[in-house]
Amino acid sequence: MIKKFGFTGIIFLILYSVITWGFVADFEWVQRFDYALIALIQGWVTESGAGFVSVATDIAAFLPVFILTLAVVLGLLIKKMYIAALWFGLTILTFASFFMDAMKAIIGRERPELMVITTETSMSYPSGHSIASVML
Repeated sequence: MIKKFGFTGIIFLILYSVITWGFVADFEWVQRFDYALIALIQGWVTESGAGFVSVATDIAAFLPVFILTLAVVLGLLIKKMYIAALWFGLTILTFASFFMDAMKAIIGRERPELMVITTETSMSYPSGHSIASVML
C-alpha cells in the first residue's frame, strides 16, 4: 500500500513539475491547455454549478483549513501523539503556506480573466486552496 502511495506521489510530483516548468518557461502549450480547459468547464457551468464552486472555494479557504488543522493537532495532542501533532501542524500550516507563497512569487502567474466565478486577488498558480486542501 505504501509503495502505491509513493508511486502516485512521484507521478503527481512529475506532473506538477512539468506544468510548473511550462508556466515558468512560458510555453505556448500551457496557455492552450489552460484556455481549452476553461472553455470545457465554461460549457458545463450552470448557476448551481457556480454556487458549488463558490462554496468549495470558501471551504478550502484559510480559516476552515486552519480550524480543521487545529482540531486534528489538538486531537493528536490529547492522544499524546506529540510527534504526529507537530508533523501534521507544521506540514499544513507552515510548509503549505511557505511553499505556496514561494511558488506564487517565483511563477507570478496572473489569474485569467475568463470565467470569473469567485473573486481572488492573489496569483493564480499554484492554487492556495488546492495546496491547503491536498495537504490537509
